[in-house]
Amino acid sequence: FLCDPPGRRDDRLCGRDLLRRRQRGRIRLPDRGAAEEVVKSYKRKKAKGKRDADLEGLPTEDCYHGVSEEELDAYFGKGNWRKMPPETYKRLRYEPASWTVELHTVEVYVGTGGDHQDEFFRGNRPKDLLRDSIVTPSLGAAILNAKYVNSLPLYRISQEFERNGLLLSRQTMANWVIAFAKYFRPVWLRMKEHLLSLSVVQADETPTLVIKDGRPAGSKSYMWVYRSGEFFREMQIVLYEYQKTRHHDHPKEFFKGYKGTLETDGLQQYHLVEKEVEGLTNANCWTHARRDFADACKAVDKKHAQAMKQSTA
Repeated sequence: FLCDPPGRRDDRLCGRDLLRRRQRGRIRLPDRGAAEEVVKSYKRKKAKGKRDADLEGLPTEDCYHGVSEEELDAYFGKGNWRKMPPETYKRLRYEPASWTVELHTVEVYVGTGGDHQDEFFRGNRPKDLLRDSIVTPSLGAAILNAKYVNSLPLYRISQEFERNGLLLSRQTMANWVIAFAKYFRPVWLRMKEHLLSLSVVQADETPTLVIKDGRPAGSKSYMWVYRSGEFFREMQIVLYEYQKTRHHDHPKEFFKGYKGTLETDGLQQYHLVEKEVEGLTNANCWTHARRDFADACKAVDKKHAQAMKQSTA
């Protein structure tokens, strides 16, 4: 007995094993003579002009591949040729990250007489992103994009930089990321101002671990998140605020002066905020309420169909 062709139902049953199972009535050999149905594969047509559209807007570098007259005469014979329209095609080249060291030279002068004797006068120099640091706006933006947009941890960013010829420790980058917060603080405050102008906002908190914040390593901290809801899809706002505890003073301080509806889960801290912030109404989330109800329905004995029907009515 020969094995069936790959892909058939019996492709793992061969020889005596196949005969034995057939005799026991467990399988039925396929009809060798039966015509097999051929399923034609479908090949999706490529949209015309898609490649040019994908490459539109990228820098273009002309690469000319010519032929000298000497080569033409040697191949065709002298003068036995004429020029045709050239052939053109595109290829995409990738250039890994490159580094440029900016060596800034600032002219310095000193007064030798007059009202400014012995005083120094320097040329105008650009303001540093961080004082006495080699980081530039482009490098800082690359680190923030890799970490917060592409979700790469700093140690992997450091490894990638090293593969491209730059030794930059994750400790240094961590210090930079922390220092960059001063530039984002005004944006965060402006977003908070707009968020608190909405009639309905949402809040939640989640535990997080911080290695070093003045407490023993592994101490539980909390990341509080405040955001706009489904009523304001045109401009979604999501704000994070790190706090060491789950105390209600944190959302109370955030929503000071807010007049509107705060949608949350059933955490008691939010009910305390409602009592202490005048004009704020705490609304619980229907999704959270449904969870306990769904669990109760699952716990109902299936034999009591009528009770189940009444509970879901």
